[in-house]
Amino acid sequence: MERRICAITGATGGIGAALADEAVRRGFDLVLHGRSVSKLEAMKEEISQRHPTLDIALVVGDLGTAFGAEQVAGEISKVAPKLDLLINNAGVLLGGLPVSPDGIDMHTQVNLIAPYVLMQRLKPALSEVKGSVINVASGSARRVKTLSVRSLKKPTDTRKLFGAYAQSKLAVALITQTIAPDFLTDGIRIVAADPGPVKSGMTSGDGMPGLLKLLRPFLYATPEKGAAKVFAALDSEARADQSGGFYPGGKRRSLPAFANQGHLADEILEFCDEQIERANDVVPLARFRISKKEA
Repeated sequence: MERRICAITGATGGIGAALADEAVRRGFDLVLHGRSVSKLEAMKEEISQRHPTLDIALVVGDLGTAFGAEQVAGEISKVAPKLDLLINNAGVLLGGLPVSPDGIDMHTQVNLIAPYVLMQRLKPALSEVKGSVINVASGSARRVKTLSVRSLKKPTDTRKLFGAYAQSKLAVALITQTIAPDFLTDGIRIVAADPGPVKSGMTSGDGMPGLLKLLRPFLYATPEKGAAKVFAALDSEARADQSGGFYPGGKRRSLPAFANQGHLADEILEFCDEQIERANDVVPLARFRISKKEA
């Protein structure tokens, strides 16, 4: 019987590491992505000591450009031509509004464009085994009042957590909902799942509002509890034979009403496709390496 494979982006800390542990608990072999060779190798060593028969592949790359996302997807497909589960976990929550090398807001680049590229490029590997995709979402998306392609490219809302970050997370939940029927025709189930507020490097960084950072030690959950919520969302979607759901706080909820009006979803998908088309014109900035445990 073939072992199931789970690929996780942004796997080297916080919720990513907890997702890897939960995937192992559920019987998956791992493909772990990150930007740091040393962190990935240390993580592989630590997991291998606990699970010596586990197969672990490492993919090193930067998702800060569409080209980088394309390269990461290509390397994942090499080590996992049949992929049972893709978890788009990598994300950024920044204190300012930095622009990516592709000329768009970095929140949009990493939190929206990268997951979209990975879903599209790994669709053949997922369809081979009727796999699933989890896009790690955020409950902050429900607080967004307006969204447009223009605001995703060059946001003007400078609020921490509830500005550009929340908009990018709403956008990824919206495209998850929109492309779900197409993916389901190939047997691929997709869900946007929020782990809830967890104690991680992201929630202690410059992108968090000061008050929430003060409350973090008292109110935020462990990454392990957040990871369990993420997987539980996929379980719920499968039990109900649904796809495309948005799960903030562990329950399936509707997106803000305005997000489903007009042609917003189509416009965002067109914008994502444009970024993919430009990828071949972008100078590669990342280094990539594969390391797979010998049989």
